[in-house]
Amino acid sequence: VGILATISSSIPAIYTAIMIGGLAMAAMAVSGILKVMQKVFTIRIIVTIMFLIPITLAPTIIKLSFEDAGNPLFNLGFVLVATLLLILLNRFLQGIWKSTTLIWGILLASLAIYLLRPVPVQAIASLSGEAGLGMRSLFITPEFDFGVIFAFLFCAIAILIAEVGSIQAVGRMIGADQMEKRTKRGVFFSGLSSAVSGLFGVIGSTDFSLSPGIIAATRCASRFPFIVSGILLIGCAFLPSAIQVLLLIPNVVMGVVLLYVMTTQFAAGFQMSMQQKAVSVFNDGVVIGLPLMVALLISFAPVELGQHIPSIIRPLLGNSLVMGIVMVLLLEHLILPSRRIVAKQ
Repeated sequence: VGILATISSSIPAIYTAIMIGGLAMAAMAVSGILKVMQKVFTIRIIVTIMFLIPITLAPTIIKLSFEDAGNPLFNLGFVLVATLLLILLNRFLQGIWKSTTLIWGILLASLAIYLLRPVPVQAIASLSGEAGLGMRSLFITPEFDFGVIFAFLFCAIAILIAEVGSIQAVGRMIGADQMEKRTKRGVFFSGLSSAVSGLFGVIGSTDFSLSPGIIAATRCASRFPFIVSGILLIGCAFLPSAIQVLLLIPNVVMGVVLLYVMTTQFAAGFQMSMQQKAVSVFNDGVVIGLPLMVALLISFAPVELGQHIPSIIRPLLGNSLVMGIVMVLLLEHLILPSRRIVAKQ
């Protein structure tokens, strides 16, 4: 969103702003602001964030499932059948087979597409990398444009809000202890990652790979498989052939995977809501429901809306996840305040 809002600026200026935004986020992590933020994340806010993530990814799921589809009806049927089969596999498989359901799903669904589809499969679109190949240095040459930097500081605030919410949701889901320290470390390294990404001239990463949906789908919340997968991804950067193999996964298969993972995210959210009794009166439902509707509204709003939002605040108003989180914070603590005790860290 930040890049789109400052697309008229030079590439070095944009990546310099990304780097500064990441450093600002890391600085906020080591300050006392996170301690204050964690106290406002009640169970209803956490549950709402768990519901917001699938909703904000809905446009991506739709795009992957139907983009460049020669027969949209075939794609719809394939997505529904494949998702149901993944649910059945997750139900009946045990042990490591259950934890690797997504891997088997990707392999089998990709094979099925190549066998059943009568036309060549459109592989996942990727950037050609011409800009990267044209770079004479591994690092960018910093270029300071204060207008662009100011816009990306808003992006850093938006990412900070979403990051704290995501970490709190995962921590609440798995019953982790020392959440204050975990949140501080998580936000710090997320900001540091964005800063390093900007320095190398690439877009920063997100932590959706550690979302409650992935944890629910794989039944694994350990950091060690994540470390191994990170090392393997770094290795892929030096093996272009491995990247080409990954690009052979059809768009519609990735749509199936995201639909399945986001379904498990919804399930985890409902489970937490019931266990923690997040909804007991009508207003509790309003606190959760309105932010979800606002996120839907922004996710599927016409493109013209973004063009009318001032570029400096577009990273906030144009981001459905951030606006959903802001809305639930307002409802929970100002408009429909509850007497409930603030969620434990």
